[in-house]
Amino acid sequence: MWSLSSHPVRSTVPNGRAATDSDEDLETTVSFSGSDDDLPDPPALQQLAQAVLAWEPALVASYARLDHAAEELAPFAAFLVRLRKEVAGKAASRGEIVGWLQTLATDGAARSRAFRMASTANADGTAMATYEAIRMANH
Repeated sequence: MWSLSSHPVRSTVPNGRAATDSDEDLETTVSFSGSDDDLPDPPALQQLAQAVLAWEPALVASYARLDHAAEELAPFAAFLVRLRKEVAGKAASRGEIVGWLQTLATDGAARSRAFRMASTANADGTAMATYEAIRMANH
C-alpha cells in the first residue's frame, strides 16, 4: 500500500507559485503586439502594455494596435502607473478611469490629446490633476 507522502503532489498553480496580481507578474510581459516577426516590442510599447494590463487586461489588445513609434507611449505609461498608485483603494475612481481608457482605445483624437497632455504634464503635479485636465480637454 502506498502512503500519501510517497506520491509527488502537483500544485494547481503554475511553477508552484501563488497566483497574484502583482507588479512583478506584470513585468514578465514580453510582447503583446502579436507580430510574427520574432522581434521584441519597443521598450515604450512594453511599458504601455504593462501599465494598461494593470488597469484592465481586456484593453491590452486595443492598445496593441496603436502606432508603435509614438513618442508619447512611455510618458503615458508612466502617467498610468502614477495614476494607479494615487487611486489605489478607490474603487469608484478606478472604475471611472477604466471606462475612460476604454473610450481612449477607440477615439483616436481623444487618445492623441491624452498622450500629448500626459507627456507634457508637470511632473510636480498629481496624476489625478493631469487626468482631470485631460478629461476636461476632451469634452
